[in-house]
Amino acid sequence: MAPRRRNRQYDIVVFGATGYTGKLTAEHIASNLPTNIKWAVAGRSEAKLQAVVDNCKKINTDRVPPAIEFADIGDAEALKTLAIKTRVLLSTVGPYCKYGEAVFKACAEAGTHYFDVTGESVWVAKMIEKYEDVAKDSGAIMIPQIGVESAPSDLTTWLLADHIREELDADTKEVTISIHELNGAPSGGTLATVLGIFDVFSLKELRAAHAPYALSPTPHTEKPERQKLPIAHAFLGSHRHVNLGRLTTSVAGSTDAAIVERTWGLLPKIPSRKAEFYGDKFIWKQYMKVDSWFKGFYIHWSLVFASVVLAFLPPVRRLLIGFVTQPGNGPDEAARAKESVEYRGIAIPDDEDIKEKAFAKARFEGSLYVLTAILMSEAAVTVLQDDVKLDGGIYTPACLGQSYIDRVDAAGFHFDISTIDE
Repeated sequence: MAPRRRNRQYDIVVFGATGYTGKLTAEHIASNLPTNIKWAVAGRSEAKLQAVVDNCKKINTDRVPPAIEFADIGDAEALKTLAIKTRVLLSTVGPYCKYGEAVFKACAEAGTHYFDVTGESVWVAKMIEKYEDVAKDSGAIMIPQIGVESAPSDLTTWLLADHIREELDADTKEVTISIHELNGAPSGGTLATVLGIFDVFSLKELRAAHAPYALSPTPHTEKPERQKLPIAHAFLGSHRHVNLGRLTTSVAGSTDAAIVERTWGLLPKIPSRKAEFYGDKFIWKQYMKVDSWFKGFYIHWSLVFASVVLAFLPPVRRLLIGFVTQPGNGPDEAARAKESVEYRGIAIPDDEDIKEKAFAKARFEGSLYVLTAILMSEAAVTVLQDDVKLDGGIYTPACLGQSYIDRVDAAGFHFDISTIDE
């Protein structure tokens, strides 16, 4: 049996704190989280970790700076020791398909609450298969993909379905999410993940993990098509939505879908969440907004071409590695200040007599990676300080409920939900 969490040395440990996202996570904790939280930064390099600590001191002189812990992803015993020391572990070491499992395993076995910011839903599928029962036995609340992939879409969908249920007294039949605005550049870690995932998983594994409702513990009896595209979209790469404008294929569509659909399947199985179930006929879609049909054509077919090349031409992947931003690097502070992201969504009630819809807008002024740091850090505080009414297991961001959304909103990621006419 895992040691009792409340007697542990730390409340939070940021593992991989010297990486790009790890540094931003440490900065958010230092500047925004309660000062009575006991925390540490962990990694391999003493000099780099000390630099993170020194930066945290400058950010907030009123709080005790983080302690330093040493652990390497190749040292299972060190990871086990680290997991036992903390109530919550935030993992920012990727690509997770190469470096993430040992940390995930250590937390599942130690009963340590765990959050990460992967976008590798095929890897998440493997972790669910291997460690779901372990986490249930230990009491560890484990939530992968709680960064920009895939918390914004998951939380916005939960809010839309909640609005339909509370304001229109109906289940939700369909949710369409649009990445309405995306101003930002990828970090080296994100690019390394995109280029490396085909080296770890076969095309068969990737297809299986991204099939509709593949990660859902509840079978979808309606067996819906995830995105029944208009003919115009299939050839021209975009279509026009009456409420969301011209939409093209989303770069994060299948990744976010895996988590949203898992939420759909988890809600009826969690005693404290059964009333939040979206409905038996629920279908989810995601797109990206574009200004013209030409831009939609370019984005759609570029994504198709890139997917084929990366999947079937390993030499091209190896060649690209030398030309893209390297892991640990990303947009600097000046560039991050100019970034922003906005999601919009429409939810349709599962009742033909109801003509209204729910409309959502979720916006963050700032870097995608700062938002990722906020999403993960605020999740840690939520499980530490709020009664989330979850037993051990592998969950999704929306399973943390309204208190988590309130914390994220207060930190700068603002949600607005309203009813609109058909």
